[in-house]
Amino acid sequence: MQNRFFDILEKDYNIKLNNQQKDAVMHKDGPALILAVPGGGKTTVLICRTANLIKNYGVNPENILSITFSKASAWTWKIDLRQFLKIYQRQE
Repeated sequence: MQNRFFDILEKDYNIKLNNQQKDAVMHKDGPALILAVPGGGKTTVLICRTANLIKNYGVNPENILSITFSKASAWTWKIDLRQFLKIYQRQE
């Protein structure tokens, strides 16, 4: 399940995550704090983690709380996640 998820990320979205980022995406139980330098991929990891929870673990989106640093980042996250989930759904 996880390998397929990461294959889709890489092949269809050109998203290549390092091992620490993959660990954050695969973290399933309880909260996760993602810290990185500006441009370090925090928003990408957040989007991927949320999609992974919804698609691969059946977590209800209403039970997910994601907090980011600005309204602009939150808006980008919301739009990107919706697009990702639509495309991912078509590939199943």
